[in-house]
Amino acid sequence: MLKAKTTTGRFKAPATTLQAYIGDIENLPDWATTFCLKLKKQGEDYKVTTPGGEIFFRIDSCGETGIVDMWGGPSKDMMMRWPARVTDDGTGGSVFAFTAIQSPGQSDGEFDGQCAALSEEFENIRHNIDGS
Repeated sequence: MLKAKTTTGRFKAPATTLQAYIGDIENLPDWATTFCLKLKKQGEDYKVTTPGGEIFFRIDSCGETGIVDMWGGPSKDMMMRWPARVTDDGTGGSVFAFTAIQSPGQSDGEFDGQCAALSEEFENIRHNIDGS
């Protein structure tokens, strides 16, 4: 059975700030440094160069609900979703929860490495929006 793992992080920035930052695909190379080696726009589509090759990529973001679903795949009709959510933490800060889902054909080791990289990427977000 394929794995799924949710990683969460708490941030000083308000949820609206975090949502706007993560929901903007142009910011992806600044924080998802392990996953996104390069981002390019082709017409209306975005492509990300990952360690495993180039994929189509999009982010569906809704500030009202906090949803930041990320989609990626080898073609636009074969994109897989990685659900994510930004919520207010009740103290002026925010929480970001990202669920990684193992892709068919992805080894357990590759998936585990991808999940481990999220910790570093959360630190990139923290540095970019919290200044810490």
